Amino acid sequence: MPRTIDDEFDDEPIEPARLPTDPDELPRGVKPPRQKRSQDTIERIVAAATQLLDGRSFDEIPILEIVDLAGVSTSSFYARFPNKAVLLSYLHERHLKHMRQAADFAIANHVWDEMSVSQIVRQLATIYLSHRRAKEPLLRTFMHASLEDPSYVARRTASDQYLIGLIADYLEARLARDGIPVGFDHIALAVLVVTTAIKDATSAPEVFATRFRLRDDVLIEGLTAMACAHLGVPNDPVPLA
Repeated sequence: MPRTIDDEFDDEPIEPARLPTDPDELPRGVKPPRQKRSQDTIERIVAAATQLLDGRSFDEIPILEIVDLAGVSTSSFYARFPNKAVLLSYLHERHLKHMRQAADFAIANHVWDEMSVSQIVRQLATIYLSHRRAKEPLLRTFMHASLEDPSYVARRTASDQYLIGLIADYLEARLARDGIPVGFDHIALAVLVVTTAIKDATSAPEVFATRFRLRDDVLIEGLTAMACAHLGVPNDPVPLA
């Protein structure tokens, strides 16, 4: 069966794609693998660390726990990563890259071309909300790291700007095709409001979700209606249970 955008978001592999061998393409601090065995060791370490990201601060996850799960020695870990901080930074970069690739997939494969704007917004909100629910422990670990290392905020901001720009560009062209001239900034604001509301509803300490207790379907429909009203396009509401 052909892959869908849901597959692209959901299928973040436990074992990551192979790391590049060019030092200029590697995350800072990661030592380039010189042979297949070294590459496999890196992949096992990264896969084990990914499984252990359960919402704790990464400082609370001992290296021994990582290497035991990976089936490698401590010396093998330090031969590839100078410390845990470099490993976590790579995991963060990999996660953000996966998000960008999923959006690129949707654009390149014309996933949204036959959908109405309201259907596009609804699907984006649904997938993004589901993704954040499923990745909550991982995102919580990254949040802990961002409190001490500003590079996490910088990477996330750059990735968010790319994603918002990509989607806004697509919607601007799509609306123009439908004879609805809406400026890029106007569209980008709508995308920003939708994604920010979902982040607030799914991020610790979940103040928004705790105070208002909106069901996910109610949140998605409300955000879709607001975005459509902002863009001046019809909404095709989905009946709520």
